[in-house]
Amino acid sequence: MIKLAHILFESVDKGTIVHELSIALESHSSLTRTIMDEADSPAWFSHEKELTHEEVAQLIYNQSAKAWDNILRNAQTFKFLGGGSWGVAFDLGDKVLKLENAKDSDFSTKKRTGMANKALWGDKLKVQKDKGGISVPMVYDHGEFTVLGDIDIFWVINEKFERNIEGKSGEITSVENWYTLLGEIIDIINTEYEYLPSDVDVSKADKKTMQRLINPIINTIHTGSYETEDEDGIIHSESYEEASKPMEEDLRLAPDWLDEFVADMIKLRKKAKSGSFATDFHAGNLGIRRKGAEGYLKFFD
Repeated sequence: MIKLAHILFESVDKGTIVHELSIALESHSSLTRTIMDEADSPAWFSHEKELTHEEVAQLIYNQSAKAWDNILRNAQTFKFLGGGSWGVAFDLGDKVLKLENAKDSDFSTKKRTGMANKALWGDKLKVQKDKGGISVPMVYDHGEFTVLGDIDIFWVINEKFERNIEGKSGEITSVENWYTLLGEIIDIINTEYEYLPSDVDVSKADKKTMQRLINPIINTIHTGSYETEDEDGIIHSESYEEASKPMEEDLRLAPDWLDEFVADMIKLRKKAKSGSFATDFHAGNLGIRRKGAEGYLKFFD
């Protein structure tokens, strides 16, 4: 009997991997700049002709074929998603692959993955039992490989959060449609975080203590004024609570999504401040973890 992993691997061929890698190499991350700078050296091109992105991608694949065998056991598809400051991401179907420069001085994903991996099974149980689940994507696998002599690439396969959502009537909507509103809510949480009691360890706070901490922040959000400008230049003002209702329906969010979101941000801010964890708090890094029909906004980076 053919194993399922083998079937999934065979569904992504070498040509697809090389093609999508070549697209990724055109992005401007720390990793891709390092690779292309090295590929432009005389050690890797001959006859005074620089390598194309496709040729560099081919070289990367050939030098790390065994690593790709491991990675693609988790793949249903392979498509370039985008590049960030440190690396690039690929859609594997129901998961996401990230590649980053393991030697980058500002590297954060490896640190994040190490922390998540230590409690992997405990976190899985928490995701199953807790409606909101853990604050960051699950880690399914990770490793390293070396290309072009001495470029160490760290790879991690993460849980994939929803970004594009099918609405009740079948239309496709997106978290991106609500970036402005979510960005302002994030700004409020960041501001209010500075006023939290310094003697409370939020990473160890029980549910009652956490609710006491987040209630004032949620009240500030609900009562704050959200302003929008229509096509005629007229300014409209409403509370964030009212402005959030269409978003909650559009993205099919759970009734207590904001409680979970504020609690997540408080915990992540605390870990970021201690240097044990790094998260880029902006709306472009938000996706939805779906628990049945209900969704919770989570940071994936």
